[in-house]
Amino acid sequence: MYFRIKPAIRSTVSNDKSPITIKKFKEQYHEIDARTKKEKGIMAFHRMFLIIGLALYKALNDEFHNQEELIEKIHEILWKGHMITMIRFSAFSATIRAE
Repeated sequence: MYFRIKPAIRSTVSNDKSPITIKKFKEQYHEIDARTKKEKGIMAFHRMFLIIGLALYKALNDEFHNQEELIEKIHEILWKGHMITMIRFSAFSATIRAE
């Protein structure tokens, strides 16, 4: 499950490259998801968030030649802007379900 990634990717890369990058992200997400152990509760949230970060790293790798710039951009996508509200809500929901 990945949420609100498309707008974040579109704002990061050029319009002509965004469909390709979104497709790469989805492929990477599903590949990593299939290879990792499924979790429940708050660990499921952390697992999902980690997979999103790794998939973004692999999908955006061609766009940024400097690794530090790439990591900073992923940090911006995950911790700033519109995604932070969804992340907080998902973490809260996962915590409630785990109890």
